[in-house]
Amino acid sequence: MHRTISDATAEAAADRPLPAVPRHADLVFRAGVRWELPRPGAVVTEVREAGAVRLGSGRLVVADPGHLDSEAEPFTVGVEPGEYPVEVAPARFADDPEHLRVAAARLVVTREPAVSWELAVVAGQDVADLGEDEFYGFGVDTGTACFVDADAAAALGAWLDDNHDTAYDGVFEAHAAPMRDPSTGHGLVAFTSGWGDGSYPTWIGRAADGGVTCFVVDTFVLHGATPRP
Repeated sequence: MHRTISDATAEAAADRPLPAVPRHADLVFRAGVRWELPRPGAVVTEVREAGAVRLGSGRLVVADPGHLDSEAEPFTVGVEPGEYPVEVAPARFADDPEHLRVAAARLVVTREPAVSWELAVVAGQDVADLGEDEFYGFGVDTGTACFVDADAAAALGAWLDDNHDTAYDGVFEAHAAPMRDPSTGHGLVAFTSGWGDGSYPTWIGRAADGGVTCFVVDTFVLHGATPRP
């Protein structure tokens, strides 16, 4: 159903501050781009494959893997059930090449270019309620985040609680890695969350035909950065 917006409503909307919008969401996933940061200096982004997530329900949850309990909520926008690759974009610091921070993580739905972006939300969240530079995000306090199917989240959360001492080893060593519960076969892909703990948004990319191309988590490593392709 199409809805016509009155002139008064449109004028009021134009005067209202806009919520945060992603900057350079595609460019982040182009290897070799140099970025100038306000501080601590220049970084160069890389692109790495991080495994794949099976979304049996087609409903995606992005969360701290240490908090995958029964209250983990999926986004209101879903995808067809299936297996989807995950990529991360680590930023390597020019003055300290051993220093890496994951600047973004992407669940790839299709390889179509994204021509528009929208904030991923869960039920009950309305972007119209957001002010300028505000966003709905997920909280992190383990220094990691993950992509996981809604139907597998609670069981994986319980498994991670029982195996906390070893489950995260591969994630911190490689900055991103799959995790799988061998007893159930449920899995997720986890990644280190930029500078660590905080709150981070997820953006949905859409193709020219409106279809979903990807979900991108921005960890704010490149906040205020200027690309120098």
